[in-house]
Amino acid sequence: GLDQMTWDNTSLFAFYPNPSSKSITIMLNRAADNNTNLKIIDMLGKIVYDLPLTTNTTTISLHELNLSSGVYSINIENGELQSNAKLIYQND
Repeated sequence: GLDQMTWDNTSLFAFYPNPSSKSITIMLNRAADNNTNLKIIDMLGKIVYDLPLTTNTTTISLHELNLSSGVYSINIENGELQSNAKLIYQND
């Protein structure tokens, strides 16, 4: 539920579950515009997932991420604002 969501420090988005395996749901605090991008970045700075978001998107469900177990940064930026949150991914 909402009580388990992790809001990042600038509240641009929230996501759950965390820690996660297989899939995550990301909820944007404001609808995406045509400049909004979602990236998942590993601890070495490598972009392992890159998704331009469709205008007016408010919820993103990512399934079958197939990431290695570890800590990642979820990064969402829309040209003027950027937010990061830490994702702990556990590959079953």
